[in-house]
Amino acid sequence: MKKYDDILHVKNYIDQLANGINPITGSSTENDTILSNSRIRKCFLDTSEILDLVLSYGGNLSKKSKNKKYDFFLSDEEKSKVEITKESINISTLTDTINEVIDTNYMKKLRASVITAWLQKEGYLKVVENEDGKMFKVVTEKADSIGIFSEPKVSKFGSKYEVNLYTERAQLFIIENIDKILNLR
Repeated sequence: MKKYDDILHVKNYIDQLANGINPITGSSTENDTILSNSRIRKCFLDTSEILDLVLSYGGNLSKKSKNKKYDFFLSDEEKSKVEITKESINISTLTDTINEVIDTNYMKKLRASVITAWLQKEGYLKVVENEDGKMFKVVTEKADSIGIFSEPKVSKFGSKYEVNLYTERAQLFIIENIDKILNLR
């Protein structure tokens, strides 16, 4: 697709300029007062991130319909803005925290089920059936290696159940692997 390739070519130039390299000659832009300015380089980095987003949509720059939202995507800058907590949290809380850094007016929210499906595929969670015939996800031995553990709880109706909790290490693991997780969709 020509449009995609053109955007990729422009992004390559922008990345080189952001890194202080003249994309035409391959030489340093250190002696060029404009191109070596930190604010200009920051603009190049921001532009590169925007182009990453455009490329993630296949280079499609056409107007979207009023009601259609883009699939969830997390840029590197947004990844760095996700608030990782020291306390262990459940997957819904983690997903809500991740969704706080995106613009939900234009993008679909990340669903907890997308993350847990990937964790299941990778062997960190497995599905079991309880005595009532209900299916639910439980941690495996492998889950401990990334900081996922379960804790017993009792519902307000007296039912006992296990909740999977994600430590700071597990939260970071999920953010670091979010691109792989999203490819499972």
